[in-house]
Amino acid sequence: MRVGLKDKVLAYHRANPLATSVEIGAALDCMPEYVRATFRRNGISLARRTGRRKCRLVLDHHVADALRPDAEARGVTVAELSALLLSKIARASLVPAVLDDKVSA
Repeated sequence: MRVGLKDKVLAYHRANPLATSVEIGAALDCMPEYVRATFRRNGISLARRTGRRKCRLVLDHHVADALRPDAEARGVTVAELSALLLSKIARASLVPAVLDDKVSA
């Protein structure tokens, strides 16, 4: 049986029900709009993260400019890419490795 992108999106959602469309898109190398459209066509609503607090992140324009090509390549905004990067770094406990500053939590 052939497994298409739609099937991969749905399988990823079943395995990770709290994942956002940006996270699913990044994991499967597709656009978040495709993920949302796939959910809509299949009668699935993305989980709303209750208790999730928004945080304002201000990037230096040089940092935003450096991230822009990667964000555009993934079909997301610089803000969405920044949030995805921070989320993945935090979830994988990579802060010490990324900063390499010898501070332990």
